[in-house]
Amino acid sequence: MIDLREIIVNSSTKLFYIEIITDLNMLYNSIVLSDESKIRLNSFSSDKRKLEFLNTRFLLKKAGYNDSDLKYKQNGAPFLKNAFISISHSKNYVAIILGDKKVGIDIELQRNQIFKIAHKFINEEEKKKFDTTLLQTLTIIWNAKEAMFKWCSKQNIDFRKNLNVTKIDLENSVIESEIIFDNQKIKLHGAIIILKNNISENNIEDNIMVYIME
Repeated sequence: MIDLREIIVNSSTKLFYIEIITDLNMLYNSIVLSDESKIRLNSFSSDKRKLEFLNTRFLLKKAGYNDSDLKYKQNGAPFLKNAFISISHSKNYVAIILGDKKVGIDIELQRNQIFKIAHKFINEEEKKKFDTTLLQTLTIIWNAKEAMFKWCSKQNIDFRKNLNVTKIDLENSVIESEIIFDNQKIKLHGAIIILKNNISENNIEDNIMVYIME
């Protein structure tokens, strides 16, 4: 059974996500790939990478686009001719968000390993504002900063200095943040979506998804 979800963020922005379909043949036969994409698909050595690639195109089709509509900039950022797009995938899910304004999305499986790299992306202001000893909080901040990084699509971004999470409201699924770059401060907002794993007895196997926009 295919578990595909669509969220209407606003009148011009939609989010699609899916629990990864693991049948490579079914995926391949359900979409039309360009010759360039076929070459790229065949270059992947792992089935995991192939599944991410095909599940993304599957979602793209559901959003009304073809594989050939999806292009990539030199820095690897995806784009469409007539819409902004952001893509993310975790162990269990693939997600895309599309709109008429810049968007960013990230989806992560909660992992305790994130504590080892927290010093690379958590700043002092966030330590004071949030309980960064909690796995869920730390993952949400990482989610948000990955989504912000995709939104700004700039090189040489320092996750501690340039990206700042200012509000996490789990009760209302709201997140607010700001990008400080080139003497500018851009305020962003978005949503937090917890994807529950019904098999797990604790929250460790939950995926967290965050999208960001201006």
